[in-house]
This record gives sequence, C-alpha cells and structure tokens, in this order.
Amino acid sequence: MAPKLRDLIITYNNLANPDGSALFCQGNTIVQTFVFGPVDVSSKEQSEKASLFVAFKPKNSCNKNDLRKELYENYIRTVLETIIHLDIHPRTRISVILQEMQDDGCLLSAAVNSACCALLDAGIPMKCMIASVTSCISVDAIQLDPNKEASQKSDGSIVLTFESSKNSIISVSSEGEFTVDNINEAIKLGCLATKKIYDFYHESMKKRFLINS
Repeated sequence: MAPKLRDLIITYNNLANPDGSALFCQGNTIVQTFVFGPVDVSSKEQSEKASLFVAFKPKNSCNKNDLRKELYENYIRTVLETIIHLDIHPRTRISVILQEMQDDGCLLSAAVNSACCALLDAGIPMKCMIASVTSCISVDAIQLDPNKEASQKSDGSIVLTFESSKNSIISVSSEGEFTVDNINEAIKLGCLATKKIYDFYHESMKKRFLINS
C-alpha cells in the first residue's frame, strides 16, 4: 500500500520584501520561510563561495529553554549546504529564515520542505531538490507523517531527508529507541513518500509560474 501523507498546501511569494517566500502546510503543521539574497558581503568574508545563514524562529519566542532552535538550524543548514550551488555567487550571502506558525507534528520535516520551496521561489541555483519525512515508531507499528498526538504516544521518531537526483538520504535525525528493522521500514516508507513530495513541488511550481505569467 502506498504511504499516506497528510495534505500538503503551499503558497509561494506570499510576502513582498523577501527574494523568495513559501508558506508550507503539512496537515496542520505550518512553516513560513523567507529567502534573502544572494546579497554582496564584505571582501573580508570568504570569496570562493556564498555564505549561508539559517535562522529558525519558534512560535513561542519567549521560551528560552526551547532546544529545537539550534537543533533545527544546524540540521537545515547542513542539508541546504548540500544542495545549493554556493560556488556560483562568491562574496555573497544567502539567508533562509524559518518561522514556526503551528506545530501539529513533524515540524522539522515541514521546515525542511518549506525551505526547499522558498529557495525554488527565490530562484536560488540548486543541484537538486530535497524532501523530508518523519516516521514515529511504536512497538507494533510505524506511522508516517504523524500528527503531534501520535508522535507523543510513540516510542521514537526518525526524520529522513532525501535528495531528488537519486532519492538518496542526505541527513537523519532520530529520537527514542527502535530496531534495525524499524529503521529499514522507515527508510522504505520515506523513499516512497518523498516521491509524492517531489511531484507536489513540480505541480505547485507549475501553478506558481502559470499564475504569474
């Protein structure tokens, strides 16, 4: 049976000031991403390639104990550095700002997908696209793209981010306890699910440029 994802909805170019923007909804999880750049930087900074700045802003910015911020920023920066052609624009900076609007599970995956869409909207040169999926693992089942309630009841979760050229894994984040069989099943489900996400990207970009043509 084909893996089931929650409904995906994307609104491109929904803000005037950024060079690219995307409001990405994965079920009831919503992430707004802005992209600025490439913009020129001081000649003292690295000259051989563009620098990448990533910031994740939790919905409750007053919670200084929210450990997700640094974790998410590092994860997202790593996957974006893998796919962006940073060498094309030396002595520039590309900034990717992500704002959590609502979290109903799989927030990190939704943030990665939102970032990919915003980069597409900004026309940033990329080697390929990326798609991220989360699976929660319980004693008797693995659930793909769970909501927050299901995630909290699970024994563990695994976030897999794939690149589109070979649909291979470029980054993993996990929490909790699970077996090798659990991981293999999550990879199998994720590989199938990301193909659906790539199709969604393609169709949404067609509509985005058709509307603006």
